[in-house]
Amino acid sequence: MLFRRKKPAERGAVVAAGDRARSRGRVRKAIALYRQALEQSPGDPSVHGKLAPLLARRKLREEALASFAAAASGQLKAGFLDRAVSVLKQAVDHYPEEAPLWGELVRLELLRSRTPDAVGALVAGGRRLHRTRHLGVAER
Repeated sequence: MLFRRKKPAERGAVVAAGDRARSRGRVRKAIALYRQALEQSPGDPSVHGKLAPLLARRKLREEALASFAAAASGQLKAGFLDRAVSVLKQAVDHYPEEAPLWGELVRLELLRSRTPDAVGALVAGGRRLHRTRHLGVAER
């Protein structure tokens, strides 16, 4: 009997399979597939953007924060400021106690010349930090 080596799947097919798994609620499988896609192209911000919320749902805090940061910086480097803001908004929804995320969100809103959105982010961040008992950071 002859054994064949399994041909590695193309990155696009792996990401599509991850998307299907995520839409069906199979979080573990989606995480595994997105990680496999990241092995083929480690700095892909769109895959990091899909992976980060799933990691946050599985309570993998450090990995999720790193993935959110990689997604936001990758989108920013590619020139997609609005996408970077969107990723950071997802990050602060999952981790409202992370003051650096709020600061980066405000910075990007100011880069977009959206001062009212930046002020709104500051106020929302202060309120969320105050509720989580991070009083010193909330006052800033």
